[in-house]
Amino acid sequence: MLNDRAVLCVMWDDDDTLSEFTSLHSDVHAHVGAPLRIVGAIAELDVVAVAARLDDADGERVGAPNDDARRRRLPDDFERPVRGRVAFVRTVGDEAVPCDVRASEIRAVLP
Repeated sequence: MLNDRAVLCVMWDDDDTLSEFTSLHSDVHAHVGAPLRIVGAIAELDVVAVAARLDDADGERVGAPNDDARRRRLPDDFERPVRGRVAFVRTVGDEAVPCDVRASEIRAVLP
């Protein structure tokens, strides 16, 4: 299967370092250390940022949609804080073909 191949991804750690790792997109959660949620995107690079779904201080599942979001069928993850590692993955085209992304590309667009 075309979409089932390991590609270069980027990890942004708590200490602001960027590192590259090779993974199937379906296995990125193992590198982050938890189930994932989408936390952002870099459209010009065709890159999606994912981070761990963790419980917040009130015990609410971070990334779980609120009632309004469920009715609209839209996630509200982008309003939630991001804690821990963030992984960047790239897919291209209508078939969402996994492609390599390099740390230098991410570094160039981070503030």
